[in-house]
Amino acid sequence: MWWSRRPAPSRRSASGRRRAIQAVLRAFRDGAPGVLIHGMGALGKSSVAARVANRTALKPVVVFDRYDALAIFDEVLAALPACEQRARKEAWRESVKEDAAVLAGALEDWLEGPFHDAPILLIVDDLEQALETPRPGDAATGVAPDYGDALGAVLTVFARAPTNRRCSTGRRRRHRAIPGCRRC
Repeated sequence: MWWSRRPAPSRRSASGRRRAIQAVLRAFRDGAPGVLIHGMGALGKSSVAARVANRTALKPVVVFDRYDALAIFDEVLAALPACEQRARKEAWRESVKEDAAVLAGALEDWLEGPFHDAPILLIVDDLEQALETPRPGDAATGVAPDYGDALGAVLTVFARAPTNRRCSTGRRRRHRAIPGCRRC
């Protein structure tokens, strides 16, 4: 139901994750603009994100597999009301394609416009795919250069958005801090 390239986690797969789900919901209620759900593989991070999406009034938008500016742009664009999509696409897509940093302007425009009264929950699933490959001795892992501007734009804009939220899932616990994110 909630993302097209991967089967949606079932209600059963969220079994035993009540505390994690409650922690994320509490973080959002307390005003955190974002949360990071981390843990080892196959422990249910995506299931927790799916259950959180089902329990909020926010429309879920899932970024999975591709983390470049155009992929994020296209996923968020698809969540806009149909009557808004064409004009917003024409206004921003080519600029975002040329410069990933322009994604911030598009997101800001949308979060202050159509998503202001109908907020979204942006879920960046499997975030570790967008991180640099860790090297022995590294204390933390940074974002891969190809994705830095795009993910930076998401973090910056969502940190300032009063009603929209973001949720990221990933396996690596030791990566550089994500501004505005509470770890769950």
